[in-house]
Amino acid sequence: MPRSLDRVLFSFTGSEELRRVIDRCREILWHKHPTGRLEDILLEVGQSYLSLKDPELLPASKPKPPRTVETRVVPRWVRSVVYRRDEGRCVFLSVDGHRCEARQSLEYDHIRPWARGGRSDDPKNIRLLCRAHNQRAARAEGLA
Repeated sequence: MPRSLDRVLFSFTGSEELRRVIDRCREILWHKHPTGRLEDILLEVGQSYLSLKDPELLPASKPKPPRTVETRVVPRWVRSVVYRRDEGRCVFLSVDGHRCEARQSLEYDHIRPWARGGRSDDPKNIRLLCRAHNQRAARAEGLA
């Protein structure tokens, strides 16, 4: 019998640890999903994870006062601003003006390198680059 167009078959073998994690999720979510269907559990967990980690879903947060100690870690509020500004994709432009299409393996890059005094708490100094273009920029700066 053919599956409908809105259904997808998933099939894989997982570890014992994954089974324990799924069982624990079933226990925690039993009140919402009493049948414990794997589809319901994984959808709930996936949506919860994305609401915490997906830059497209994070609310735009207000800048926090700068720390007294400079750090190379890019604050969450800066990541949120930069992700929206750069439209969730690499900002590298080729010599002919073509923008990189990458939306995966993105990294937050300091335009003025942190090692050379670039700030992590200023969205103007941070940009999204795919891993390949970030490494290329680091080599060009002599930092890699």
